[in-house]
Amino acid sequence: MCTDAIMRRALIAAAAILALSACQRQGGDDARIDEPPPPENPFVGDINATGMRPPWSLTIRADKLTLKLEGHAPVVVDNPGMLGEEPNAVWSTTVDGQALIVTLLDEGQCRDGTSDLLYPYVAMVTLGETTLQGCASRLQGRAADH
Repeated sequence: MCTDAIMRRALIAAAAILALSACQRQGGDDARIDEPPPPENPFVGDINATGMRPPWSLTIRADKLTLKLEGHAPVVVDNPGMLGEEPNAVWSTTVDGQALIVTLLDEGQCRDGTSDLLYPYVAMVTLGETTLQGCASRLQGRAADH
């Protein structure tokens, strides 16, 4: 009889241990369920930049950078990859022996000067001796211009 009571207690204890272990979080002690995922880098993805005086536009895509400057042929180069981290991002390459440097600054807001639209980033583009200033934004849910 004594052994039956011991066996019953052992089975109850084993059942309790199994029930408790099923309630534990998976992923080890370091995993935290309530922590949000790390923020996404705002400069990753398709980005459009534009400016006036003189009118220009720039598209940043995963594979290409395309600069259109009024009165000039479009400049299309392979995307060399982004350098830097928030709140700045830089793309640097050469075009026909001239430096092409694109800098985006996360300043919170930028006005384009003609439509009073607000953009989240300030854009600076240098091609050789020419420096262009304007604004930029990341495309969200729209088809990319290629």
